[in-house]
Amino acid sequence: MSGAADKEQVEKVVSAVNRYLKDPSVGGVRLNTDFKEIKLNMGRGFGFAYGHKENGAMFSHMTIMYINALYKRGFVKEGFEIIDMIYNHCCNFEKSRILPGVPEYINESGRGMYHYLTGAAS
Repeated sequence: MSGAADKEQVEKVVSAVNRYLKDPSVGGVRLNTDFKEIKLNMGRGFGFAYGHKENGAMFSHMTIMYINALYKRGFVKEGFEIIDMIYNHCCNFEKSRILPGVPEYINESGRGMYHYLTGAAS
């Protein structure tokens, strides 16, 4: 978002995110990969079971920030692909089990959680 990365570095970030974190089953981009253990000494990001909250879920406000950065840097197609994935996931009630919108996060089973707690609205 700050513009510190050059175009080639942004392309490498997009490639890595798409390879390791993009997951259509949770409607977007996960925050991290599975470390196969809960790490209580590493804070909230690793204190939950993988796929819940900050540990590996599709955490909306961070994903929206990533999309915003892609748009600002001219990677509109890449940003739209992710926001479209979130939208389509959340519009499918059978998968998301939530009214259409942007939930706080989407858990391991694809369910949208805490519809009104998302920081993505800001």
